[in-house]
Amino acid sequence: MAELGVTDFDVDLWYGVLAPVDTPKAIVDRYNAVFNEILAQPGVRAVLDKQGLIAQGGAPERLAELIARDRLRWAKVVKDAQITSE
Repeated sequence: MAELGVTDFDVDLWYGVLAPVDTPKAIVDRYNAVFNEILAQPGVRAVLDKQGLIAQGGAPERLAELIARDRLRWAKVVKDAQITSE
């Protein structure tokens, strides 16, 4: 985008695994631990790297914070651009 003269442009793509809101914390923590173990494997990292992806993993709260920030960010974009549903 910078090559086209567009400045202050930042769009991230991320993937996450979500569970229903009433999922017991012990289950969320167990799945989170398994996903973090998988993402730490060199073979998995290599495959993701070939696709230009960066495996980060982390605590469930980290993803919740990312979602909350992105909701605010994109809500502002929609409002400022006066985007409406059809």
